[in-house]
Amino acid sequence: MNFNLKAAGTLLSRAKQFTEEKLGQATDRTEYDENFEEMLARADRTKIWTERLTSHVETVLQPNINERLEEFILTKLDQKSLNKPNIYEQLGHCMCEAGNDFGPSTQYGSALIKCGQFHQKLGLAHKEFIHSVAVSFMQPLKSFLDGEMKSLTKERRTLEMKRLDLDAAKSKKKKSKLTNSSTTMAMADSSDIELRHAQAEFDRQLELTRLMLDGLNNSHNHHLRCLNDLVESELQHHRQSVQILEDLRKQLGITKSTVNLSTAPSTPRTIQTPRTATVKFDYDASDPNELSVLAKETVNIILDNNNEKLSNDSDWITIERPHTKERGRVPLNLSTAPSTPRAIQTPRTATVKFDYDASDPNELSVLAKETVNIILDNNNEKLSNDSDWITIERPHTKERGRVPRAYLHIDTIFS
Repeated sequence: MNFNLKAAGTLLSRAKQFTEEKLGQATDRTEYDENFEEMLARADRTKIWTERLTSHVETVLQPNINERLEEFILTKLDQKSLNKPNIYEQLGHCMCEAGNDFGPSTQYGSALIKCGQFHQKLGLAHKEFIHSVAVSFMQPLKSFLDGEMKSLTKERRTLEMKRLDLDAAKSKKKKSKLTNSSTTMAMADSSDIELRHAQAEFDRQLELTRLMLDGLNNSHNHHLRCLNDLVESELQHHRQSVQILEDLRKQLGITKSTVNLSTAPSTPRTIQTPRTATVKFDYDASDPNELSVLAKETVNIILDNNNEKLSNDSDWITIERPHTKERGRVPLNLSTAPSTPRAIQTPRTATVKFDYDASDPNELSVLAKETVNIILDNNNEKLSNDSDWITIERPHTKERGRVPRAYLHIDTIFS
């Protein structure tokens, strides 16, 4: 009975101290040192981010929230989760059924069956990946949250209660000093004993909590190893998936490029720059359709008929400022004759038929199926059919040299 009364008194003292602190009326409050406060904040961050990381990894492993909920319920009921086919296995099964329906002897049906079988392999690889991540990453982090972090949270709550007991004892001691009666002297002796006991309990709990907070460094190191294992599992899974798809591509006879590299390259493209003119004199616009310009200003000429020649019968011309894109009409006699469009041709190219090793410094070693630029000496005129050698250039390295004409598949523009 005495123990219960003492416990009730302790609870009342804690509640009174807690209420006074919340109302700002408490005269005594024990503050933790700055280093300990930082350790507490670090523990809070560790708990929050570990929970978020495990949640997001679970989402990656199983995007369907209903499936995750079902697995959670089965785990709580101590039942094994159902070995359901995943989306890759379901797709593979569908492809196999479709291929059998179309007929395994048909080209399309046979391809569907092959795709279905390899997608089922992808499904098994994905299950292995999920199991690997669950063992190497999810379980250690969840064990940390359910074990070490819960224990730390419990010790922190105990420390807070010990602090309230200590501050309540300090407040009681301070009040007993205000009176000098014999009764209050006896209470003072009792409060001294209570204060020393509360201080000892607080110091012991503070040291215990500090030791647990120091242990978070080891937890972070362990989580780092788990993170490395997660990356290794992802890398292994994607490598395995790529290998499965490479094997499928070989089975289907799909090449890396549907384009025949020995075909003739495309003809050079002609890129036209805007036709320009230079303003002779200043001009102030007199209506909204006109444009004010300054002498020596360079402008683009806007033609209406699909970039045809400028008509000599018109006294006005539509122009545009290159940077601001302002458009308007000006008298034709204000500008010099517009320059003709410049034709910018891309290099004429050819594709190498066979490997060739250079035998002297003027030649260039090339590989089969390599695309090169052809260098002409006479101002990009047609290539002479009498020459057995052609000067070429690699587009990226700008290396030049001669190769036998027979080793090149040349664009028909030279024929």
